[in-house]
Amino acid sequence: MHAPLSGFFYTTFDKKKVLSSIGKQKATELFCHMFKIRQFELMSEGIYLEGLVAGFFHSYIGQEAIQVGAVGAIGMENAHWITTYRCHALALLTGCSITQGFAELLGNQLGCAKGRGGSMHFVTKHMPLGQGIVGGHTALSTGFAFKSIYMGDNLVTYCFLGDGASAQGAFYESINLASLWSLPVVFIIENNVWGMGTHYNRAVAMDPIGAHLAKAFELESHLLDGMNLLDSYQLFKEVHEKVLKTKRPIIIEAKTQRFKGHSRSDTEHYRTKQDMEEIRSLDPIEAFKKVLIEENMATSDELKEREKQIKEELFQFLEAAKKGALCDIGDIESGVESD
Repeated sequence: MHAPLSGFFYTTFDKKKVLSSIGKQKATELFCHMFKIRQFELMSEGIYLEGLVAGFFHSYIGQEAIQVGAVGAIGMENAHWITTYRCHALALLTGCSITQGFAELLGNQLGCAKGRGGSMHFVTKHMPLGQGIVGGHTALSTGFAFKSIYMGDNLVTYCFLGDGASAQGAFYESINLASLWSLPVVFIIENNVWGMGTHYNRAVAMDPIGAHLAKAFELESHLLDGMNLLDSYQLFKEVHEKVLKTKRPIIIEAKTQRFKGHSRSDTEHYRTKQDMEEIRSLDPIEAFKKVLIEENMATSDELKEREKQIKEELFQFLEAAKKGALCDIGDIESGVESD
């Protein structure tokens, strides 16, 4: 029982026009970002299984096109980026180095949070911590958007949440205030079908989620094929420009599929082998690779060489991360601010 991505009316764009506007170099960079995140997650899962990573582990595998498209179109320095505990990808896109990412998982001082946050709580200058309270970070996003109006920093806040969080009360309060006060915030519902092991159709009384919520709060909404990098890139580019002008919130629902369980401890009894075969056939990395080759942006050999280089680099970064000193209890209060 999984949800096919077909049968919905998505906001789409002309593939050739988007590629032409991006150019060969940028398009290849976007591919590399997706592949790098995928390999980081795979290698991280490996060291988790070795017992080197404490706590939970939530993989972003399968969803890479959404956040790569968003940050690629907007630029990490032009927004506040806020997300859930499935935070590795957004952190790597907004300033966390690969070495810092591995080190944070390993719980040592080379990590982006000095080893204190672990898998669920990566942090960067532009991303204020992966958030562990389901739906709670939506209120934080509204606060950041209010700050942008108050301080006049001309930044848009992007809040990524799951389909499960879309049913939380804090989210409804956040949308209401964002609409009422006309705040520059974009709520992105990454609908990966399963809220832990519960299908979203059994937990949320609307489908699509974003369109129904937007209508209730008099907001613009878009439905995105979250497995399509080019549509993601162009939609976020246009949405960003619009929010900068109007200072009005927008809701995006990205229909996607995660290739792994909710966390590494998830037994995934709710998905069959056939389900997973169909889901993996939608791989956004392989789909974009095919586009690059078909549109003469890259050859198969060139992309294979880039993949090889990325894998080799990540192994080197992992070895460097392992050399960090263990998390120091003396750092427990560093970086904590209070009035």
